[in-house]
Amino acid sequence: MWTVVTRPSQALWLKGLVPERVLDEYDGPRLFTMRSDQNDLLLAYLCAQDAEVERFLVVPTNDMIINDLEKSEIAVRDALVGRGWSWLVDRMKDGSISILGALDPSAVPEDALPTHGARLSPNAQPFLCLKMIGEAMAPKRVPASVIERAVKGVTSAARILTRYAQRRMPTTGRPAESFRRYYDLPVVAFAFGSFEIEFDRPTPDPQAQLDLEESQTLATVQTLLVRGLQWASGPGAEELPQTAESSAIVEALAHLAPSQKGTVSRVEVSGTLVGGSQSPFSLTRASGERIGAARKRLSVERRSRTYEGFVREFDKDKLTFILRNATGETLRVVGFSEEQYEDAWLAFDAEHLVTIVADELPGTNMSDLISMTFNAPDDSHDGEQSGDS
Repeated sequence: MWTVVTRPSQALWLKGLVPERVLDEYDGPRLFTMRSDQNDLLLAYLCAQDAEVERFLVVPTNDMIINDLEKSEIAVRDALVGRGWSWLVDRMKDGSISILGALDPSAVPEDALPTHGARLSPNAQPFLCLKMIGEAMAPKRVPASVIERAVKGVTSAARILTRYAQRRMPTTGRPAESFRRYYDLPVVAFAFGSFEIEFDRPTPDPQAQLDLEESQTLATVQTLLVRGLQWASGPGAEELPQTAESSAIVEALAHLAPSQKGTVSRVEVSGTLVGGSQSPFSLTRASGERIGAARKRLSVERRSRTYEGFVREFDKDKLTFILRNATGETLRVVGFSEEQYEDAWLAFDAEHLVTIVADELPGTNMSDLISMTFNAPDDSHDGEQSGDS
């Protein structure tokens, strides 16, 4: 039986541990609600036991938290640790209790608390969960760069795979934000033992006729992501074929895998979007090397070209624009990142002649923007300047 430092407290008055609503039971109640002698609602969790004693972590709670627990909308650990204060209560074999004192629930040993992300229903999984793991990371001491990489990694990977999934879908009639919602996913939970972030499904689209598009898009993204994770995390993986699909997969994985140096040494990916398996996919630095080698090999099929023209038909939602020359001839459909948004919008809004360098994506009519330069007024040309770079 482990020990922790508590402080004396007269704030909790209990005659016994009498369950009101049992939420989890195995050889007796393990997680249940109860009432204090003052009728305050409490949540009790069996966090340790031996032959003589059952030790419970008791925290204040409310009906909203309990309802969310029962619907598996929040993790059990979050309902226990997120309250800020708690008590330890020991129950002896004869049923008598001893209130050990008050403590911060985060001081309870890690293995005495529920696993991060565990919910009452084993089938209730987040849509997508990313867990960043590294030896230098400590609870509540997660570098901001790790959080930024987790969010940007998911956003960038989802955007790449969604763009590939929808490359042949018609675009007529799509409302604003219909594309963005596939990668700008709602964040529903954080955990800071290492760093874990959970994302929900894309926000619902108000146009019912797009339900089929959504199911087809998400099914394709899932297929690509699972195929890529199996390849990157499996032993002795074969080389991916030189196709546009392979390029999309490795570009997406490059945003998720850990770098060769830095705080994060392993990234675990789980959730219903990757098949909902019990064990998460684990991307290590070895996975990162495999992904990097594949990107170099597949980049042979990608050619960087230089174009000169005007930014037309700017799509804020899909982060694309059409580049045309002075006579109105379409030169290329160009995709860009959030970081490149301001430059692309300025070129469109000001109708300014620009020179861009972009990667052509094999098998598509798309290019990915690498750089954009605003031409001086006397540099105007009517045609395209292109060449390998």
